[in-house]
Amino acid sequence: IMPSLVGSEMCIRDRRRIVEPGAARLAATRASPEERRALRAAYMAMARAVAGKGDYVKADLQFHATILSASGNQYLRRMRESMFAMLHASFKIVTWKSGGPAASLPLHEAVCLAIERGDADGAERASFILIERAEADLREQLQPAVID
Repeated sequence: IMPSLVGSEMCIRDRRRIVEPGAARLAATRASPEERRALRAAYMAMARAVAGKGDYVKADLQFHATILSASGNQYLRRMRESMFAMLHASFKIVTWKSGGPAASLPLHEAVCLAIERGDADGAERASFILIERAEADLREQLQPAVID
């Protein structure tokens, strides 16, 4: 693995761990009914994409962007564009994993459900679990192939 790629992976990991669980926590208590519906719509677009009817990465990015917006925090809202660029590359790599998007659906749904219920602790916890899984998938995809 190239050192710059490893450094990028660490930056993505750190930023996601710092920002996303907190944004999910805030979204659980601050999201408007429209933002909750938008989050559910983004999740459903992910599910359709897994079934072969759509762009999974685009739907996944929309899901995470909706959480940042629904946080009600102007600084987190402004981070959407920079997060979008960073996550786009990461999500593209993670989707290379066979079955990866389908396996992540229940984790995304846990975040969505917690936000819909207004469960701040649950949203934060579910977001962290989702990030841990994504990190593991990213590490696995970035490992050099072993040839026998």
